[in-house]
Order: sequence, then C-alpha cells, then structure tokens
Amino acid sequence: MKIKISDKSLFVSGIVGLLTGLVSAHSLFAHSATAIYFWGVIGLILGLFAPYPKVQKIGLVYGFTMMLSFLLFGFQGKSDKLLNFTALAVGLSVVSALCGWLSVFLGAKIKLLFRSKK
Repeated sequence: MKIKISDKSLFVSGIVGLLTGLVSAHSLFAHSATAIYFWGVIGLILGLFAPYPKVQKIGLVYGFTMMLSFLLFGFQGKSDKLLNFTALAVGLSVVSALCGWLSVFLGAKIKLLFRSKK
C-alpha cells in the first residue's frame, strides 16, 4: 500500500516541527524561554526556502507540530493528568500555529526583499 503525499512542503514542515519540538524538549532549551528564539529562527529558515504560495500553510503546520511535539516529548506527568494535559497541548499548539505562521511568513518576506534587490 502506497501512501501518496500530495504536498511535500507541508510534510517537510511537519517533520521539521516535530524534530524542532523534540530537540527543544531534550536540550539546553528545555524549560527555558530561550526555546522561543530557537523556534523563531527555525521558522524564519523555513520561510526562506518555502514556496511563497504555500507559506501560510507551511507556517501553520510547522507551529502546530512543533508545539505539540515539544509538549508531548516533555510530558512528565502521570496518566490521571493526561486529559487536562491534552486539552492544554492542543490549545497551546493552536496558538503556536499562529506564531509559526508569522515566523515562516517573515522568512518568506525576507527572501522576497533580498530577491528584489538583485
């Protein structure tokens, strides 16, 4: 059975978000506000390489998967807290999706700014 991925750029942004969340949950950035800078820089880099018509979707997918994976990989609670944690994780992931959209959008705008000067 073959799985056809119709939009590779969305798949790549999801994988980048997943890996960014994993790295930031188990590194120097764990439990630190400096992780926000790391997430923003990765979003900017994604925006530099993203095809412009898909920037919005790429940013939303990146931000959502990044925060969800960060929270899930860093979860240290017990199973009785899982329902509340899941609600919190989904809520924060929606907010993070908007932040991911902004960082990828800014990266794409920077790319357009430098491209127009050539």
